[in-house]
Amino acid sequence: MMLDKLISYFIPLHYTKNEEEHRKAKITIGALLVVAYFNINYIIISIIFEYNGGLYSQIPLLVVSIICLILFKKEGTPKIIHTFFFIFCIISIAITVYFTKGYESFIIPWIASTHIVALLISGKRGGLLSLIACCLVLTAFYYLYINGYAFPEAYNLKYKNIFSFTTNIGLILILYLVAIVFENTNNTALRNLDLKNILLDEQKKNIEVKQKEILDSITYAKKIQEAILPSDKQVSLLLPESFVLYKPKDIVAGDFYFAEH
Repeated sequence: MMLDKLISYFIPLHYTKNEEEHRKAKITIGALLVVAYFNINYIIISIIFEYNGGLYSQIPLLVVSIICLILFKKEGTPKIIHTFFFIFCIISIAITVYFTKGYESFIIPWIASTHIVALLISGKRGGLLSLIACCLVLTAFYYLYINGYAFPEAYNLKYKNIFSFTTNIGLILILYLVAIVFENTNNTALRNLDLKNILLDEQKKNIEVKQKEILDSITYAKKIQEAILPSDKQVSLLLPESFVLYKPKDIVAGDFYFAEH
């Protein structure tokens, strides 16, 4: 699959040595590629619908997505890459919302999508920080709206319905594709875990067989040892007022004693 090949290309070799790091790297790269793909599509749509705000927001985000892919390939710190990327994501969506009537924009739901993607890619901390940032952006738009600020609709209004439709379809698709990347990566990790568990079970069975063989050998050695050692009766006959303190640590002792007349 083309996407899998692209994801593998951008993942540094050292991530493949640790399964959990490899899983997270695949999710990050997959999401960056999906976002870059939709940036290109949205740039084309913005040109068709004469929407300069889309160009102002999506071209920089496309550049940032490509930079993040290169930084990841060059073994950049994932946390820094995630932070850099999601800051620009939020700024990009805010610009798009601003130029499509602000708080009344049909692009407002995109703000809600950002922290979901952040949660999948960078974990709870990243998701929470993104959530806070999104809430602050939405609050700012609402504050301006209730105070009568006139947001522009900087696109050809005759395309409004189809523009709204394509934007919402795009939101559905981007969330679905990011979720698919997340699900496929997790499924691969689970399959690898199952294979490891099967291997461990086989190794356990082999160890149990070897343990039984060793235990049988030791038990047989005990019988040989008992046959060689003089009996308590024989010792009592030779030394009536004596006793033998013989306490093997496990099954077979390393000491031998003899009694002869």
